[in-house]
Amino acid sequence: YALDLCYASRDPKSVDTEEFKECYAGLRETTGKKGEVLRIGFDRLASALRRNAVEKAIDLGIALEVLLLFENTQGKPLEGELKYRMALHGAAFLGASKEERLAIFKALKSVYDLRSKVVHNGHLPSGKDYGSHLNEGVRLCAQVTKKLAAARGFPDWDNDCVLGWQS
Repeated sequence: YALDLCYASRDPKSVDTEEFKECYAGLRETTGKKGEVLRIGFDRLASALRRNAVEKAIDLGIALEVLLLFENTQGKPLEGELKYRMALHGAAFLGASKEERLAIFKALKSVYDLRSKVVHNGHLPSGKDYGSHLNEGVRLCAQVTKKLAAARGFPDWDNDCVLGWQS
């Protein structure tokens, strides 16, 4: 699965073996509840890579929720509108500039909307190609997973989203 993560985040031909080793080590070395949550998110991402659009939307939504809505360091569960919080966390965690954070925020909200359509309606509306939205979601989810694996855990979402994630 760790190889899938490297493939999901960029062109497979450019996968760096050191990056792969670091990602795998991060997944393996993150312990306790944080490690379990990270591996659940990773497994759902890996599953999304092998699915059709409907199943991909569900697996990707679960992966993003698990990875970006995990409780904060004080052990309090996150409350509030999930789509907004998930997109905000992802944008703050990954985006380096205002423009990049806004693009990530919009992309993650779009992926979450697709997941909601499938979960609540049983299908995606016909007549549209959702591949680019889902592929962008996979790419962003892979970046989140790799960054969390490298950090060996999760940020304090409340403080880090406001103050900015430090790499």
